[in-house]
Amino acid sequence: MIRAVHPGDLDDLVALEAAGAAHPWTSAGIRDVLEGRFGCGWVAGQTHPVGHLLGQVVLDEAEIHTVVVHPDHRRQGLGRALVTHALRAWREAGITAVHLEVRDDNVGAIALYAGLGFEPVGRRRAYYGDCDALLMRCAP
Repeated sequence: MIRAVHPGDLDDLVALEAAGAAHPWTSAGIRDVLEGRFGCGWVAGQTHPVGHLLGQVVLDEAEIHTVVVHPDHRRQGLGRALVTHALRAWREAGITAVHLEVRDDNVGAIALYAGLGFEPVGRRRAYYGDCDALLMRCAP
């Protein structure tokens, strides 16, 4: 099940970030997205969130900030389902482009995004400190 994220999910999202992200977002960062005018997101899970996608929409473009699936629930298609859900919602809302940054050493995530239509459009050197960020873009 995928549903829209809401402010009451904050503690679960912080826990997911801590458990599953190499560079977890802080509570304040997640709160800024959830309470921000342009923020949006979805969670996956039956009884409580086991994965999430957070992003923002400005005018006719969207950006994926973070996609995290708890390590115990990986390899079940939840990351793909979250991104697919977001792309569909954004397409229906008239979004014309979706952007994201991914660690250039995260081969699995790059393959996932490429399989969903994202193409590399640039690079940010040492963006994550120890590696570059690959900039990717797609039309939803």
